[in-house]
Amino acid sequence: MKKTGRPSSKPKRLKDGFYMSIVLANSTKSIRLMRETREEMEQFEAQNKHRNFKYLGQVKDNIWLDGENKGKPTKLGLYRDGEAAINYLINQKIKTKNIVVYGESLGTAIATKLSTNYSFNMTILEAPFTSVADVAQKRYWIFPAKYLVLDDFDILGIIKKIKSPLLILHGYKDYVINIAFGKKVFEAALKPKKALFVQNAGHNNLFEFNLVNKILNILKKY
Repeated sequence: MKKTGRPSSKPKRLKDGFYMSIVLANSTKSIRLMRETREEMEQFEAQNKHRNFKYLGQVKDNIWLDGENKGKPTKLGLYRDGEAAINYLINQKIKTKNIVVYGESLGTAIATKLSTNYSFNMTILEAPFTSVADVAQKRYWIFPAKYLVLDDFDILGIIKKIKSPLLILHGYKDYVINIAFGKKVFEAALKPKKALFVQNAGHNNLFEFNLVNKILNILKKY
């Protein structure tokens, strides 16, 4: 008996391998192909360069590891990317208690969100903010900027819900995300928590101030 009803909206799981597309002979249409190894893909490319060969990327465990991404960045999409990365590690038999999740700048929102769902060895936030709306309002104070932001990435609203020890890194000369935001996140977070607020450090040069050994020493305690 033929089944009726709405088709499933669940995306089809992709096989592991290297994906490519070529234009069909005497046509403007293209098809997508897959080869299991890079060597097979490169051999196919050498044989089909005249057919507008295009490398699409490698898939492993249903995750695109590289290649062109035609999607649009959204808050939900970034959260899903983070979830996919953690699920990949879990599928490799790595326990979450052995994972250190590290977010920088906008990535601190993703790391914080993940930490409300998983208990990591530690959550490290480099140059965090309370919300994108707050940062926008401070920078463009003459306009109602906070009401124009579509994706707010509200860290302050969820920081108390994280399930991991917290380490915050922030520079006093960060002119992209003012250190006041990082301090506010730190104050709102529950213990255990640590902070390294660095004199003279900006937004992109924190690791020029000998932080590596300090971070490793903190990690050894957990």
